[in-house]
Amino acid sequence: MVKKSKAMQDVPEIDMDNVDDFTSLDQAVFGPKGDGYFEGYFLPTASPNYREGDTLGAWSADNLLVSAVHIRRITLRSDNKTFLCGVVSNMATLAEFRNQGLSRRLLTLAIEKMEKEDFDLSILGTGRSNHYLSLGWEPITVRINYVINIPDKLSSSNYEAPWVSVSSITSFDQLHEFYSVYPRSYQFDRDSSIMFEHWIGWHWQEDLAYICVLPNERGYAIISQSDGKHGDVCISE
Repeated sequence: MVKKSKAMQDVPEIDMDNVDDFTSLDQAVFGPKGDGYFEGYFLPTASPNYREGDTLGAWSADNLLVSAVHIRRITLRSDNKTFLCGVVSNMATLAEFRNQGLSRRLLTLAIEKMEKEDFDLSILGTGRSNHYLSLGWEPITVRINYVINIPDKLSSSNYEAPWVSVSSITSFDQLHEFYSVYPRSYQFDRDSSIMFEHWIGWHWQEDLAYICVLPNERGYAIISQSDGKHGDVCISE
């Protein structure tokens, strides 16, 4: 699963049956998550087009995985066209090994790999966009803030459908159909419904999220708070 860099410590590759090194690194860098969270990056439901070598790693002299980058092969659809997108996930380096050029070297190798395999574009989520400008990623605005004045007296009778917790949804087939039939521009392909449900579990159920499914099969809307009851309310989808 983790492909060694020729410029790094020469150790055996980690195969798909053993992800302990990668998940241990992520746990150390990003903190504990739910059971199976980091392993989920390699499941067909999350990365259906994953190939051996899509994860690049650097090891210390004592064979400790200290830095890694993972490429997720995601299909984007827009105007009946498909685009292969390399989503760079979990760029992680142990604190004591930072500022040594490891992450930059791994990202450079990841870029070379994506260019060689004719990826159309790449997305990297980070809070330090300027750090990656020299490698070719460009910052884009992905969040828009709106101020909505809510009346003092708000009645649920004003709405055609109720809001319910996303965690209460037991079947995602209808939502998957809405998502597939009425696509947005450059929408992530989440086929099949199992993959759709996997993304729901990762992104919506991790937050305090509520869903409103409109009657007559017209669509749905998701609102969520990423920090429980204390975070900003966002329109997730």
